[in-house]
Amino acid sequence: MVNHRNAYQYLKNSVQSETVSLAPPSARRVLDIGGGTGQFTSIIMKRCGAQFGAVVDVSEEAINSRVSAVDVGVVLDVEQEGALEQFMGEHGPFDLVLCLDVLEHLVDPWKVVERLHHALPDDGYILASIPNVQNYRAVLRSFLGTWHYRESGLFDRTHLRFFSRRSAQALMTGSGLELVARSVAYGPARRDRLLSRLSFGLLDPWLAMQNLLLVRKSGDHITPVGVFGRNIPGA
Repeated sequence: MVNHRNAYQYLKNSVQSETVSLAPPSARRVLDIGGGTGQFTSIIMKRCGAQFGAVVDVSEEAINSRVSAVDVGVVLDVEQEGALEQFMGEHGPFDLVLCLDVLEHLVDPWKVVERLHHALPDDGYILASIPNVQNYRAVLRSFLGTWHYRESGLFDRTHLRFFSRRSAQALMTGSGLELVARSVAYGPARRDRLLSRLSFGLLDPWLAMQNLLLVRKSGDHITPVGVFGRNIPGA
């Protein structure tokens, strides 16, 4: 995701290797939403052996500077009605869509995930990385009243939505997408990984900086979601 300084932040944090390990090796056409210059897109493409890669982002500067491995780059607001569907119709189908540190920047990420669900082919995947507001750093700062927004990271001033481990999973599966794999990425402090091992992963909901989720479209069943992710009664 490109922040307001047009610096692609995803490559600068420690979640890269964990995210790569979740990418399905069968993906041949990859779309990176909020992918900046496409640096990480190209890494995922290489890992999967993908034959085609596309990036959409709100930053014209990033799109104009995209890496050569990315075939198509377009300036696009994914929340604009119909824009995402038109792009995927013209350049798809995509069997892997990346949403890496981008959904928390949207007004209605639940609706965007539902629209992606509609646009995916059967057995298409979405790989998402979502900052974990349940992390002990956020909990402690909230308790102490010292929550201050920053230029990037967990307290990025451009975040509009905040998700815990459970609500991140609900976001990605609320429309009926199937959860295939789930993982976490820790911060740079070695103690977080050590505490995870010592607790056999039981502390991960509070240690994780990012929640990583891989979901898949299975068949045609799509559960409509209401405003901001509330399921529509009887749907």
